[in-house]
Amino acid sequence: MNLSDYDAIIVSGGKLDFDQAYLSILETKRRRERENVCLIAADHGLDFMVHNKIRPNIVIGDFDSAGPDALAFLEKEENSDRENRPQIIRLKPEKDISDTHAALIEAEKRGCKNVLLLGATGTRLDHVTANVLLLLKAKEAGMKLIICDPKNLIFLADDGMQLSKKSWGKYYVSFFPLGEPVEGLTLKGFQYPLNDFRLALSEASLTISNRIIDDCAEVHFKSGNLVVMITID
Repeated sequence: MNLSDYDAIIVSGGKLDFDQAYLSILETKRRRERENVCLIAADHGLDFMVHNKIRPNIVIGDFDSAGPDALAFLEKEENSDRENRPQIIRLKPEKDISDTHAALIEAEKRGCKNVLLLGATGTRLDHVTANVLLLLKAKEAGMKLIICDPKNLIFLADDGMQLSKKSWGKYYVSFFPLGEPVEGLTLKGFQYPLNDFRLALSEASLTISNRIIDDCAEVHFKSGNLVVMITID
């Protein structure tokens, strides 16, 4: 997916590489300046927005991890009568879903179909796991969600997906089933090919750290949800 394809960007409260995230947002806004790109700050992600002077369309969270600048921004905007002020949605700390999940729901309500999620990784593995599982929630809602940080690109594969060596040859490519086994997994053009393989969670270590060796690698499968992680050290 090209940056110009995104119609929503969610900035969450995990680890952020400010250059990577900032450039992603600026490039998307530049390419789609005549269209509506929804920028959503989820809780601590608002600190990134405020720091880089980016005005979100939506701010959502319980703001338990928001910094002083973000809290000052909230107070100022809530007391403003400007027509283009962000929509601010305050959540209770005791809630059934994460701030990032709530942000994804807001993107869905606005008809967004292609969502880039930044700040979804970091040291809190419980949050990272929950964010990866949101890939399935997005699919169920008819959306395509991509999680991105400077070292990782995480998304659900489509049957027949192709990856070029020119773009991804220096990266590791790993595959994981999300939920039930992935049936009929075939990998062509990889260092470790597969043919009509049933990939279950218990065998997921088989499909990590693969490499693209042909000009174009292909991924085919018959059923299931296949997570792709394109990573680099």
